[in-house]
Amino acid sequence: MTVPITTKSDLVGHLEALGLQQGDLVMMASRLISFGKIQGGMSSVFDALTEVIGPDGTLIVPAYQLGSEAGDVFDRAASPPLGVGPFPEYFVNLPDTVRSHCPIHNHAAFGRRVDLMNAVDGSVSLGRGSDFEAFENADAKLLLLGCRFSDGATFAHHMEAVCEVPYREWITLRRKVKKDGHVEDQNVRYFARKENEWEESFDVCESWMRAEGVLIEENCWLGKSMSMRMKDLGACLSAQLARDPYALVKKTLE
Repeated sequence: MTVPITTKSDLVGHLEALGLQQGDLVMMASRLISFGKIQGGMSSVFDALTEVIGPDGTLIVPAYQLGSEAGDVFDRAASPPLGVGPFPEYFVNLPDTVRSHCPIHNHAAFGRRVDLMNAVDGSVSLGRGSDFEAFENADAKLLLLGCRFSDGATFAHHMEAVCEVPYREWITLRRKVKKDGHVEDQNVRYFARKENEWEESFDVCESWMRAEGVLIEENCWLGKSMSMRMKDLGACLSAQLARDPYALVKKTLE
């Protein structure tokens, strides 16, 4: 199989086909292997994104601490993202990026609306009072660049928390955070899995959103990319979970 070379110009066309435009607030999850070899690497991806959304736009990426433990110290300025791929690792080290406060589900932003990174105090990981609620209220778009819902739609976990699905429960996690040069303890509300017989099945969101006519899709070398307004996804998932609280999971295979 011949691996294609994707240029910055190719990426710009791809993003524009997904409906991104000047001034957009975009939260992006990515699986860049879907584009083969990207000419110019991570910098080309960043340049393409910022060209399409322009100087009045804002790009947000996950900088999560997936797999972090109670004794680990979260430092907004220095802690590398864990478990979210190469682009966030590159992005958090760029000049003028600003990071949010949650020691579990934190995000980094570049652009006009970096103020959103300080909109919440970081004491809630998912659900009301979290980064995700702030982004939805600000009418952000969700961009799944080269990935599917199961790969990058943490927003679906947020909606599980908003709707308080029965297979999860609220717990308090104790984390250490570095603030003003000092390490402090912080309690974080987290909506944790409580029943091991269920596993997530987020790719069902694709057909729901397509049926609503609010999903934009564009093929790439491996798979496709998708974009949508967070508010549209939130409304869709709220309706589906109201009808069936188990709509986003399936039975774990024995």
